Amino acid sequence: MKKLLQVSFICALILCGCGSKPAVSGNDTPVVQTKPQATVTPAPTAAPEPYVIACDEFGGNFDPLYAGTSSEREIASLLNASLYDISDRTESTAADGTVSYEFTLHEGVKFSDGESVSPEDVIFTFYLLSDPAYRGSNAFCSLPVKGMDEYRVDSRSLLELLLAAGAENTQFGYFTEEQQTRFFETDLPKAGADFAQSIADYCIANDIITEIDSIDSCPIANAMVNWGYGLLSADGSVTGQQSGSVWTMQGSAVPSARDFYEEMLAAYKGDVEKMAEKEKADKELTDFIPEEYKRTVGAGISAAKIAGVELSESGSVKLTLASADDRAEELMNVPVLPLHYYGDPDYFDPAKNHFGIHKGELGAVEALTSAPLGAGAYVLASSDEESVRLEGNPEYYGETPEKEVLVYKAVPTEQRAAAISAGVVDEALMPATKELLENPPEGATLSLEDMDAYDYIGFSAERFAISGNSASEESRALRKAIATVMSVYREEAVEAYYGEAAVLIDYPVAADGRDRIPADDPAYETAFDRDVKGTPIYNEGMTQQQKEAAALKAAAGFLEAAGFTFEEGVITGAPKGAKLSYEVMLIGGGVGDEVSFQIVADAAEALAGIGLELTIRDISDPAALAYALEGGHAEIWCGSWEEGTIPELMKYYYSECRNANMHRIFDDELDELIRAEAAEKDPGKKDSLYRQVLDVLMDEAVVLPVDRRQAARLTR
Repeated sequence: MKKLLQVSFICALILCGCGSKPAVSGNDTPVVQTKPQATVTPAPTAAPEPYVIACDEFGGNFDPLYAGTSSEREIASLLNASLYDISDRTESTAADGTVSYEFTLHEGVKFSDGESVSPEDVIFTFYLLSDPAYRGSNAFCSLPVKGMDEYRVDSRSLLELLLAAGAENTQFGYFTEEQQTRFFETDLPKAGADFAQSIADYCIANDIITEIDSIDSCPIANAMVNWGYGLLSADGSVTGQQSGSVWTMQGSAVPSARDFYEEMLAAYKGDVEKMAEKEKADKELTDFIPEEYKRTVGAGISAAKIAGVELSESGSVKLTLASADDRAEELMNVPVLPLHYYGDPDYFDPAKNHFGIHKGELGAVEALTSAPLGAGAYVLASSDEESVRLEGNPEYYGETPEKEVLVYKAVPTEQRAAAISAGVVDEALMPATKELLENPPEGATLSLEDMDAYDYIGFSAERFAISGNSASEESRALRKAIATVMSVYREEAVEAYYGEAAVLIDYPVAADGRDRIPADDPAYETAFDRDVKGTPIYNEGMTQQQKEAAALKAAAGFLEAAGFTFEEGVITGAPKGAKLSYEVMLIGGGVGDEVSFQIVADAAEALAGIGLELTIRDISDPAALAYALEGGHAEIWCGSWEEGTIPELMKYYYSECRNANMHRIFDDELDELIRAEAAEKDPGKKDSLYRQVLDVLMDEAVVLPVDRRQAARLTR
């Protein structure tokens, strides 16, 4: 009976809903019987789970023009589409050697606000990146684009024009007399004093002090003495090295920040630009110059357009290089930016040489760094000091990304492995360590990548100056003797300290992260593997013990060439200017916690056998080593360069860079090569000059590369 009732009920539902006819009243007017319809509420869609990536801190610049940190640059790449991704490209070479590229945009590509990407956007982007006022990291303007130099030539900032004119200038074409007076009498001196104060603050923060109470109580006086601009007298007074002014350090007779600045300026004969280039601590003089002086003003003779950037009749964008360039493949692939957002569409008219932006006026563009707009796979949903949230771009032309929501979360490096373990983040990149590789977080996948960070052992050429000449063959031979013995112990030490978390290197890592001499290059040589005659020290198949003996024998040969005397294989005398004992400084916390500690210890034991002593000074305070290097007191030291701080040739190896030239090299040949490398634009020639610089550095024997560190990428 129960089953029958169920069937009857179901049939009634079918009749009512599918085949029933409307009832008819007595007057034949159809009456439709209705009943309330149930409202079906769809099940709520679960919000996409964000994929959280641990990253460094960020300053809020997420557009591709000015993104500074590695995290910001990565975020910017996801918010924008690059030219190659959204266009087809053809290439042709003319008889005159010019190379032309035509870019035809794909159909349907849009920015995240729904506006279509157009050829005008590409041209606008080229001009923005070529503007003389652009100060970001994109190097598009360094390509030999036809007409690029003419467009950028003599377009200078107000600061450059004022400094070039000087305080006594009487010609006012690009600035007023009032501006000139205000700059030289008020704004520049104030910036100079603030800059000098920053050096004083740097010295105190890094414990670079004289340890004389009357001096250290005045940070400016302390900085002047330590920076080489104040002479400390026996009576406790400080005398300006340039001006001869004397400050007794009693009462108000103390130097001011303005005094310090004027002493520095006097050392460079009033050349502000040269002083600003050479003198700096953690900040530069230009950091204190008001922004109004950094705007590009120009000098009236630059071209109104870039001849090699054209919009063809077919609607493609044509880019012509005056000559082939190995970097073109990389540098042409610019992020395409929306003219309607970053520029002025009403000011785009190529026939009038208008390209969407007023030359030299990028203030409006710079104001949008924290609110980017692009055509990438993601859009910036929100950001604060701790995290940045990216969500999928609904207008994206490509395939929908696998992760709908990305969150970049600022997590200190030392906390990232724990954050992976706790499930706080899904991906993290950090310096690899032997412990991390041996015990990765549970449930995490680990892979290794090269870091732009390396360890080295440095020598001060000035401290190895036989007969007073640090560049002589004898002085070089002395340094090579020690470096040769140290070199043979590197591999075992790196393996013991880092395991697979670092790889042995034989050349310093380049400032831009590239390996200028790859390991498979025929010109590649192991560091310090030849004797005084240039003959290879090692033979294939040698054991480590045999290599150590061969290295020590080669060292003895170098020492003899340096002027040391031997009897029965042991040193009996040193030449003038040389010693029988040298000190090695390293930051090992007093317990040898430094990769090069074992290298130095093993080398010390080996060299002791022939009568040359190496003493190890293991310190805990990095500032103590910094002070010794800046003052030129260190003989040999174990150092490292972290990502983002790889030394530039001009800054760290050029003889005129006072405090930065830690190796104290005074080599005219090296200086000439460094100047040429800095000025060279052709990438092939630049690499060749860089190699020559490395060859001189190795011949000077002032740096022994040790290892290049690896980064560990952890994913859950």
